[in-house]
Amino acid sequence: MMMRKIYLVAAALLALVSTTTHAQLSEGGTPYSFDHIVPATKVQQKTLPAPDLVQLAIEDDLNDPRMEYRVGKNISVNWNPTNSGTWQTMPDGTVIWRLEITSPGAMALGLYYNDFWVPAGGKVFIYNDYKNQVLGAYTSAYNTQNTIRATQMVQGEKLTIEYHAPAGTVGFPNIDIKQVVYFYRGVEDFVNGYIEEATGVSGYPKADPC
Repeated sequence: MMMRKIYLVAAALLALVSTTTHAQLSEGGTPYSFDHIVPATKVQQKTLPAPDLVQLAIEDDLNDPRMEYRVGKNISVNWNPTNSGTWQTMPDGTVIWRLEITSPGAMALGLYYNDFWVPAGGKVFIYNDYKNQVLGAYTSAYNTQNTIRATQMVQGEKLTIEYHAPAGTVGFPNIDIKQVVYFYRGVEDFVNGYIEEATGVSGYPKADPC
């Protein structure tokens, strides 16, 4: 059967895991919390109800024959370091901000932004619950050129966005999240790669080729 061309209606940039410009902007590295002792604290978690998958299936049955293959549902939010997340100051003066985002049953989650501005010296990372998929670092290098408006999808129903800045950093980050994308189909191979790496067990059945 001829392979069906997929239009990512809900998240045109986010599902292009290896080719999207936004995915290529990251500079590598490791989140501060991965290799430093961070005093235990409860990081604020924002939980979004799963979308109505029955209604989405009805809509998809109508749209799929028109080649409009949707893989995710965009959910509007208004979250940023001023109104959401948890701030901590480390003994060495480093400042860290984290926000956990969860939506039950999601195969993956993605983020869209109104604005994404990072002070010089600061770094932003986004990672999954297994901590085997890490996006970033995103830095001030992209404040004026190739500005970040979306970041690629992250495996699983939970992701953490983490900002850290060393002591003396001037300025406050503006990581203004406007939408969370709930991926519910069409990304099984991507998701399984991270699940199998972490657990040795496949998490979702493979999609039949078209």
